[in-house]
Amino acid sequence: TMFVFDLFFGLVQLAALGGGSIFLWQDYKHDFAKSKELYAGVTNKVRRLTGMRESDVEKANNAVQDWAKNIARLRDSLASIEASRRQALKQSQEQRLLAADFQNLITEALRQNDEDAAATAAFGKIQAEKRAQLFEEHVETNAQVAKVLTVELEGVEMDFEAARTQSDTIRVNSEIADARKQLY
Repeated sequence: TMFVFDLFFGLVQLAALGGGSIFLWQDYKHDFAKSKELYAGVTNKVRRLTGMRESDVEKANNAVQDWAKNIARLRDSLASIEASRRQALKQSQEQRLLAADFQNLITEALRQNDEDAAATAAFGKIQAEKRAQLFEEHVETNAQVAKVLTVELEGVEMDFEAARTQSDTIRVNSEIADARKQLY
């Protein structure tokens, strides 16, 4: 029984080590975002339990990190909108080509006096033109949203630079204050 318990405990440890290694590898590929988040959460809980306050430097660093996250989200949104715009533009062009193909079918059907085929091709052409128009409207809407987001991103990036400069100033002032304390 002791052997079974040791074997089971060893397997659990091996699984935990493997899972932890996979977690660290994945987190490493994302600049340790999850580890930083876990550390911040544990630090906040310890501070709450012990009554310790966050230093000005930590507050400034956290504010800068929040700005950076907002900028990353805005950039992701902008990239997504741009990808959607490009896709809609491509689909619009495909529908315009399809409408041109239907026009050729209409012309050929009329030459052969096949009014049914001409009517069917005309219906297909109208539908393709409607879809092309919808995709073009989508392209225009995405372009307008992208323009607004770009302006917003530029403003947030300027604010981010100001916040980072302010954070650096707070950090330097704190280091100077610590150095003065050590001198006295």
